[in-house]
Amino acid sequence: MRCCYKDRCHFLRRMPAVVFILIFCVTGTQSETTDWPINLPQKLTAEEGLCVIIPCSFSNPENKLQPPFTGIWLKTEQTPQKTVFHSSGPSKVSEEYRGRVALLGNLTENQCTVIISDLRKSDGGTYQFRADGKRKNAKNTYKKKCNIIINDLTQKPTMSPVSVTEGELATLTCTAPGRCSGTPPTITWKTKPDLKGIETHKSENNSDGTTTHSSDFIFWPVPKHNKAVISCEVKFTNTTTQESVTLEVKYSQRKPSVSHSPETVKEGEALTLTCNFYCNPTANVSWTKGGATLSLKENSTELNYTIVNVTHTDAGEYTCIAQDHAKKTVNTSIMVSVHYTPHILNGSGCTTEGDRLTCVCISQGHPLPSIEWREVTVSTDTPLSVSTASTNQSINSTIVLSANATANNSVLCVSSNEMGEVRRQLYGSNTINGSDHWLLLLTHPNTIIGFILGVSAAAFVIFIWCCIACICKRRKKPKLKQEPADQTLDHTLEMVTSIQQVQQDEQTPLQEDKPVASEEPLEVNAGEEKDVSYASIDFARLPGMSSPAETGAEAGGTEYAEVKLKDKNRHEDNTEEQEQDEEHNRTDPTEADSCVYSQIEENKK
Repeated sequence: MRCCYKDRCHFLRRMPAVVFILIFCVTGTQSETTDWPINLPQKLTAEEGLCVIIPCSFSNPENKLQPPFTGIWLKTEQTPQKTVFHSSGPSKVSEEYRGRVALLGNLTENQCTVIISDLRKSDGGTYQFRADGKRKNAKNTYKKKCNIIINDLTQKPTMSPVSVTEGELATLTCTAPGRCSGTPPTITWKTKPDLKGIETHKSENNSDGTTTHSSDFIFWPVPKHNKAVISCEVKFTNTTTQESVTLEVKYSQRKPSVSHSPETVKEGEALTLTCNFYCNPTANVSWTKGGATLSLKENSTELNYTIVNVTHTDAGEYTCIAQDHAKKTVNTSIMVSVHYTPHILNGSGCTTEGDRLTCVCISQGHPLPSIEWREVTVSTDTPLSVSTASTNQSINSTIVLSANATANNSVLCVSSNEMGEVRRQLYGSNTINGSDHWLLLLTHPNTIIGFILGVSAAAFVIFIWCCIACICKRRKKPKLKQEPADQTLDHTLEMVTSIQQVQQDEQTPLQEDKPVASEEPLEVNAGEEKDVSYASIDFARLPGMSSPAETGAEAGGTEYAEVKLKDKNRHEDNTEEQEQDEEHNRTDPTEADSCVYSQIEENKK
């Protein structure tokens, strides 16, 4: 008993100190709702269906709260308070916020930022942050609060691009509004008119912890897709939004389309040329004729050109030129034919040559007119010829007749087509000159026939000349080849002297039956040396010579001739060799040219 009493007295003496320590510990670890500094916005505005990020960073003065920390977000306008977020796990979170709130900050770095996704109207209110320390009951609820206001959804998806090019694969992207990490929205594409394409959906996590949801629509654009309406619908958990755009397709057709009205153009009427160039964006369109610009319109797809009072000179080729946005130039041409009444040209007229009257009438018109000759008297004894030639829209008619077949030496030319008729009286005194004169000459049938005949005659003369030249060339003698002197007797006989006179009384007459000359050929062989050869020649047997019997004369004397044989080939050698040979022959008589002697008997007269 004594012992217990003493212990009790000792405890009571120490009791004030223990109470003080307990009171200090309790007051230091259960500091609720203090004014510790915290970075938190007082008010945030968000839209239903989207998400809201509450940026937050808290303080821990003098490290009164020992880490690791536990972060808790509370919704405080209701009693009891709702736990919106608890870092220790979702089991401590109110059911209506479970899975919709995520911590974006790092509590060890005093970051307490959170994101609330799939916002509802009921999510509006005040929010407050509390941090718990390592020790039990070491916690602090920060006094500053954030008020969140939830409005109706007004944000729309964003779509890009809205401009595509024909022939290039196009990808349209629709991005859902908000960057929420909650339930991915449903994205749907709608097109009018219907476009065939492929849809792909994707979600991308951003560096700040948010998520971007989008969808792609892939298709091949064609010109008919231009101005098409494309819609993107985004459906969140409890709300829906959509956006529509008008698609722009850049294109340009290969060539402009052209036409003219009316289809049958008559002189005096109005003519309208129309050019359509389907392109996007618009182009510069112009009408030209013969290289000259008639009309130009910039930033357009259509151009009309009107001629109020058409004449036949307006006929021809017209060209529509278009330059697109890529500076590419294309063109299309159209031919315009103007129907008009025939016109008799000034080159028409008559000429008189003796008793013949030739008249020419030249007419132009479209369609091609016809020509009729009138006021011409034709009888059986009146020669008449009519010839007609035409080129494109011109016709030429020529009539040839006797002068007495007409009255007053004139005729009437009548030209007509479906557009009308024209007449002109042509007189013999009329002349044809100027440019119409050349047209008359070139289109006259006689001119055409004369030209053909002239060309044919020239070709025939050239052919004959070529034939004669070929014949003459073939008849030309070829040049003899040189042969050695000892293999031929083709030598030139050179008579060098002379006739030795002998007694004419003592000569024996030649026999009449002897040949004119010796039938034996005169041979000179290189292997045999023969100085003299003799031959008997009866001149009386030559044509035109009289025999002794006819003249009654006696046989004449005999004449001798010395004949020197000279090699023809040596003559054809060059001059230097010939001179050397002649010098050698003078010095060496034994090698001189051989001589042939012949006995010649002629009749005495």
